[in-house]
Amino acid sequence: MLKFLAVFLVKSQNLLIRGGIPAGAGPPTPGILVIMLFIDEDTLFSATNEILPNLKLQVKGRNCYNIKEMGASEDVKVLKNEQIAPSYFKLTLYSPNISAIAKPGQFVNAKVAKGVIPLLRRPISIHRTDPQNQTFELLYEILGPGTKILSEVKAGDSLNILGPLGNGFKLEKQVLVLVAGGMGIAPLNFLAEETIKQGKEVHLFYGARNKDQIINLDHLNIKKEIATEDGSFGHKGFVTRVLENQLTTYNLPLTTIYSCGPHPMLKAVAEIAKKNKIECQVSLEAYMACGIGACLGCATETICGYKMVCKDGPVFDFKEIKW
Repeated sequence: MLKFLAVFLVKSQNLLIRGGIPAGAGPPTPGILVIMLFIDEDTLFSATNEILPNLKLQVKGRNCYNIKEMGASEDVKVLKNEQIAPSYFKLTLYSPNISAIAKPGQFVNAKVAKGVIPLLRRPISIHRTDPQNQTFELLYEILGPGTKILSEVKAGDSLNILGPLGNGFKLEKQVLVLVAGGMGIAPLNFLAEETIKQGKEVHLFYGARNKDQIINLDHLNIKKEIATEDGSFGHKGFVTRVLENQLTTYNLPLTTIYSCGPHPMLKAVAEIAKKNKIECQVSLEAYMACGIGACLGCATETICGYKMVCKDGPVFDFKEIKW
């Protein structure tokens, strides 16, 4: 069977390694731990979850965690893969586990092909869960070879999914103002559906470049303000301008803003929240590889140093981020 060399680089400053380290691992230079493993194709994509179940990392000031506890890898059945816009698809998957425990703001890491191309999994926000039917949905956009392959998946196929991963949104107040940009609507739809069930007051501000990037949200019986940059649907311009113009109509002490979308939009939302002294949580987008904080590929700078978007986020308090 074809074998691959997987190399894991872990910063060892303030890091305590506990448990079984594979033969051949060791720190050749101060401050860096190098773990090299020869693994087969089937375990390449989830090596840290399957090959190193006893490896524990303890970072100074944080609790010790076991990599095996960071998310379960499972093969899930594809029920539907629908095209809902020119480049948007909605994938419905069967998983009693994920549908039961996933929380708004979390994501999964999907292996989109059986082989080794593309090499990395694709992180996708959970769009909706249906625990009664044991299903969950992913909303994604075709942006490259990986998501193009995913769009060709058919009902009856199976996908290997790692998740649910990350930390989701925290519900703190009665009024939720959701601000979505483009594909940022995916986790916010999940948040809206769950909080409506709890009797919360939910308002949505949803922006995109044009009408082709706006998905149908008629199932959400809430106040919606939609904006497109070219004016082809709803307000013309940035959705953050609509938000700023209407924010004064809310009872701000009872309001929290929840936002997901491109970084420039999140920065603008953070500035609006700071100006109006409103609590705000942002779900960051970042390039990811492992999805569990091992590869350090999604590091983002915060006031407390660098944090991993996949493990420490993707949801952060806006005041934590160094914009």
